[in-house]
Amino acid sequence: MDYFTKVENFLPLDTVARLRSLLDSWVKTKEPNPKVLPNMMFGFEYKMMQGQLQSKLEELLGPHQISDCFLQRSVLPLPIHSDWGDNYESNDRTPGYAVLFPLSGEGTCHTIVFEETLDRNLLDGTEPTTGYEFTEEYKSLLSHNSKKDLDRVSNPRKIKWKLGDAIVWDRKHMHCSDNFTSTGTDHKDSFVLFTTK
Repeated sequence: MDYFTKVENFLPLDTVARLRSLLDSWVKTKEPNPKVLPNMMFGFEYKMMQGQLQSKLEELLGPHQISDCFLQRSVLPLPIHSDWGDNYESNDRTPGYAVLFPLSGEGTCHTIVFEETLDRNLLDGTEPTTGYEFTEEYKSLLSHNSKKDLDRVSNPRKIKWKLGDAIVWDRKHMHCSDNFTSTGTDHKDSFVLFTTK
């Protein structure tokens, strides 16, 4: 697999609807992970989804372990980052892939993945600059990022969100949300898995 891919119709739409309903309920009743506020993240046991997903994920990703499983509601677009390392729990396994299933935000929403890799979560300004010239479209999609960060990435690939699809990227590759607030979308909901090898 390349550093990212998209698999259409990976989840049945009734499963998408159930996960979205669960997230709506948790937003009203549960405390989210405080580390990501004002965005909301709610971890849960992968075994709730394992029967439905395990064989399809094994076919797609090869041997792996699920290290994190969560529902998230983003009200602010995420800046450029990597998912290297377990963001909320450390262990000694090598990070594998992130698998994102859109639960809302269909139409104008994207995940954007870059060619560059990072062995920590955030850029710190010490990475080499790329000299990459972004198109006007990408400048608009990435307008929530600083110039300093944009100077350190190249070759963006936008992956449009569609309900039922799986968006998969190597956790070491830098990526971000699009600036969905600029198109009038007030939040994006997703179901996310992190794997290790």
